[in-house]
Amino acid sequence: MAFTLPTFNTTMNIWHAPFAIPPVTIPDETAACNFSCGRRVFTGLPFAAVEAFAGNNDGQTVINRIILAPFGLDLRGIWQVNGPDLVEIPPGSGQFYSVEDVAVMASGFPNHHLVAWAIPTGVVPFLPSPMTD
Repeated sequence: MAFTLPTFNTTMNIWHAPFAIPPVTIPDETAACNFSCGRRVFTGLPFAAVEAFAGNNDGQTVINRIILAPFGLDLRGIWQVNGPDLVEIPPGSGQFYSVEDVAVMASGFPNHHLVAWAIPTGVVPFLPSPMTD
């Protein structure tokens, strides 16, 4: 069985522990990533908390966004030192997300990479319809 590295088909701006949202400084770094709601299962929040936050029965797939990134990238969640990071995907879009947690996936295999769970900050500009990158 082949182990395939995820495709990093877009980029993100990263601010480490920013003081304001939206940030008033240039990004600390820009990195390749893969960004989606995904079909991954996330069971980290109790259902009552998700329902209260999201206001619907499908909150676990609504509030969490999945960021896949190359192994070795300095990306921090609330559990890492000086976190959480703020990301803007794609750069210049004004769509900001708070990184909640980061983990190494497929450790020990050729396709090891980072997976991060992020939530929208609420600061989202008026987006064109249809939405584009």
